[in-house]
Order: sequence, then C-alpha cells, then structure tokens
Amino acid sequence: MSTNYDMPPFLAVLGAGGVGKTTLVNALVAKHPQKFRRVKSYTTRPRRLEAESEYSHVSPIELKQLL
Repeated sequence: MSTNYDMPPFLAVLGAGGVGKTTLVNALVAKHPQKFRRVKSYTTRPRRLEAESEYSHVSPIELKQLL
C-alpha cells in the first residue's frame, strides 16, 4: 500500500478493564522508548465524574476535523 506520507507502524492494545493494558504499555515505553510512545486518545463520550481522564473529550464534529 502506498501513501503520500510516511507513518510509523502502530500497536493497538485492546482488552477489557483490569487486564493490564496500562501496565503493558508502561513497560513497553519504559523498556523501548525509541520504539514506543503513548498517543493521545480522543472520545466523544460524555465526561465522567472522575477528576483525571486519559481521554480528550471532543464533540463528534471536532473528532471528524481531527481525522
């Protein structure tokens, strides 16, 4: 597949809550910082009551503009 730009490969870590996704990603980034980094996650879901969130909450229109 040919593209107009170079994008590095990516690894998506998926799983149910509590199975260790964050632990795995933290270990990969710590052990191989030249190969792995975190990306910013976006969601159109409403905010929950927790103070901190690993997601950037955006409207569906804003999300389409980011893509």
